[in-house]
Amino acid sequence: DETSIKFIDNEKVIFQYSNSITLRLDIKELLKDDFKSYLDRTLEIEDVEDHFYHTKLNFSDKNPKLKISEGVGFKFGGYAEYLFEYGSATYYKTFKLDEFDIGNSKVCISKPSDIFRMLFADLEGDDYLGDWNSWYSIKLNNINASNYKNILQQALFYFAISNPTDYPNEYPSIFHFSEGYEGSGSYDDDEKEENVELFETEIEKGHFIEMNYVEAVGFYNSAMQASSKNDEVAFLYYYKVLEYFFLFNYKNEIRSKITEYNTDNNIDKFIGEITTIYRNTEDSLLSYLLSSCATELIDIIAFAKSNDLIMDHTLEDLSAQIYQYRNSIVHGKSDVKYSLKIPDNIDNSLERLWNHVIRRIAFILIKKNCLGK
Repeated sequence: DETSIKFIDNEKVIFQYSNSITLRLDIKELLKDDFKSYLDRTLEIEDVEDHFYHTKLNFSDKNPKLKISEGVGFKFGGYAEYLFEYGSATYYKTFKLDEFDIGNSKVCISKPSDIFRMLFADLEGDDYLGDWNSWYSIKLNNINASNYKNILQQALFYFAISNPTDYPNEYPSIFHFSEGYEGSGSYDDDEKEENVELFETEIEKGHFIEMNYVEAVGFYNSAMQASSKNDEVAFLYYYKVLEYFFLFNYKNEIRSKITEYNTDNNIDKFIGEITTIYRNTEDSLLSYLLSSCATELIDIIAFAKSNDLIMDHTLEDLSAQIYQYRNSIVHGKSDVKYSLKIPDNIDNSLERLWNHVIRRIAFILIKKNCLGK
């Protein structure tokens, strides 16, 4: 089904899709800087068509029923559509069953609709996207605000059963197009420059030193590899880097206890004091670890605050919120009411923001402890 222009005047344009979605757009929003040149004449459909497929437009203000998940898809009333990926199956376009019903809801996997292309027109300028014809989206009809995520999870499950592949580790998923976004497994431009400068000499010589504590580096690599598939798994691997270094900050205290033992030879006192260090709660260990690199975390704290991950612009709040988010993943509980936290890959901006934060922290700890830089 194609999108058509249903009505147009000098104030608004209305788009109709599949007789079920009607989107209203302020004409000033559509034409933007060119609006003045159209004031003295009647607008034509061609004037609109020149703009709406290639311009990032704000449809949310005029369409309260529209819920856009950036880089993923949208929901409007009883319809939802999200980018879809299934490895070799989508690459070779080998679907045995691409339309089916789940109860009263209808599911279809096909090329992104016109209205999807219109809402995400800004992605067309990205080299990674290429052509919309190389992508698929999953479309849900006859859904509502309370069941659409449940229908989606069932659709992915049934699609996998109906369309098995010959390749391991492939499973249908909602794809998050992270164009222009600092995702959990990517470096931003400033980081890239910093990293190149950090290893400038080694890169020129083609010779790097052997690293210390390679186990932590392995956790970091696993996190980066997992980040394109599962944000929560990636977060836990990044967090393992932090866990690995929990006791490193107590080196001086442990060394002091050893010196005392060598002086008074009191083994019971020594064991008791060392045990006390190990018995520190995990949130205390995390807080103490982050305090050891407080200067390097100034920008990260600012990032977390600006994205509402923390309430207070403090290292203490950052530590507390990281620990709370970690618990929500490990224990599957989203809050103190023990409601089940189920990943859905639709509204996952929170996961990606937290992964950006903890990835930066993990990299700082590796630079400091594994590289001595």
